[in-house]
Amino acid sequence: MELKQFIKEEGSRLGFLKTGVAAAEYDPVHHDKLLNWIKNRYHASMGYLERETRKRFDPRIHLPDASSVIVCGHNYYTDPTNDPESGYVSIYARGEDYRIVLEEKLKELCGRIANKYGKFNFRIFVDTSPISEKTLAVKAGLGFIGRNSLVIIPKFKINGSIYKGSFHFLGVIVTDLRLEPDEPVKGTCGKCRRCIDSCPTGAILEDCTIDAIKCISYHTTSNRGEIPEDIAAKMNNIVIGCDICQLTCPYNNKPVETSDTRFIAKDFLSKFDIGAFLNMTEQQFNRQFRDTVLYDKGFEKIRAHALIVSRNIGR
Repeated sequence: MELKQFIKEEGSRLGFLKTGVAAAEYDPVHHDKLLNWIKNRYHASMGYLERETRKRFDPRIHLPDASSVIVCGHNYYTDPTNDPESGYVSIYARGEDYRIVLEEKLKELCGRIANKYGKFNFRIFVDTSPISEKTLAVKAGLGFIGRNSLVIIPKFKINGSIYKGSFHFLGVIVTDLRLEPDEPVKGTCGKCRRCIDSCPTGAILEDCTIDAIKCISYHTTSNRGEIPEDIAAKMNNIVIGCDICQLTCPYNNKPVETSDTRFIAKDFLSKFDIGAFLNMTEQQFNRQFRDTVLYDKGFEKIRAHALIVSRNIGR
């Protein structure tokens, strides 16, 4: 318990919103849910999800001597300014690339643990390898899966503020440290259907899953082909991602601003100038967007989205 408390305290010092622990055990229930989701072809063109599916739900495949999984949530919320005359970049993508920032912080956390308690084995995951951060977050007591399929923290006090909602990144450490697992938290969406009703393409299903074929976020982040015309017409001014289901969620009605300056929105992303971008060269794009999530998507893909937005908003 002393080690576990130390991990949580150091996680908080590093800026993590909430840190929890789960046992490094196979999760057959969520594995079956994924297989059924794939069977229904809700994963669209994400064929990689069909491969080695057990790896997403069995941490010991990634680290054979694993005993525990440490899951850290990090707030990324900033004011979702939306100028209808500009392109809209999802809040999570307005700052620096979260994968780089979170991996750095998780490595620092592991270093602090090793300095105090000795060396140990671990592997870090931040949305880059086949492991289900969401289901591990639920097992580790961070929150519950809401109707919009995101992990919702129902209520948590940190630094004198009350945090609740879904505007957080998830990072995972699979380790051979023997830690007492946390209890899952209770939470529910009740009868609320705001995310379902607000989704412009009807992508949110009743069973807390997403039909990626209809999802704007999928098409603007993971679809490597052309965006279907019916989806493009409903993107409005969205360049990448989509925050509609989060912004309409009652759990997010009093969001707390992130304390990490690296997640504070960059001016050119909070107000994405479509005209200026369409006149930009690839070299200029590479220089300006290098440390952002958009850079990873590539110039041609973001340009294709900008052309759709230009058409939608008449620019």
